[in-house]
Amino acid sequence: MISRRRVIAGAGSFAVVSASRSATMSETGVSKQGSQSMQIKRSGDQPSQKGPEAWFTGQVRIDPLHTAVAPAHANVASVTFEPGARTAWHTHPLSQTLIVTAGAGRAQTWGGPIEELRPGDVVWFSRARSTGTARAPRRR
Repeated sequence: MISRRRVIAGAGSFAVVSASRSATMSETGVSKQGSQSMQIKRSGDQPSQKGPEAWFTGQVRIDPLHTAVAPAHANVASVTFEPGARTAWHTHPLSQTLIVTAGAGRAQTWGGPIEELRPGDVVWFSRARSTGTARAPRRR
């Protein structure tokens, strides 16, 4: 059996939320993480990373925004694709949500149609689907 795959490409930035389960909520609705009820991560506190060659083709920058704290499973990052950059075909053990914040891109599931992406678009991939993302080609 062939598993589904996805690819994602973009010109500009995507906010990526991978794998989600809700954090434990108190009676007042404030999320609890250990003994802390709130965390603030200031802009620039976490260094940018080059997208690993095993995951991406071309120049990709990953800016981590939030790393999940148990019992939550949602990691959040801003991912910037330079012209010609794309992800390798891949799967996720849980779902993934992409929010296009700038530029244009394309997304596809294995065997599915290529979908054009624009700022403000939100893409949700179900778990274990093979996907990919690519930057949209430059318009001439």
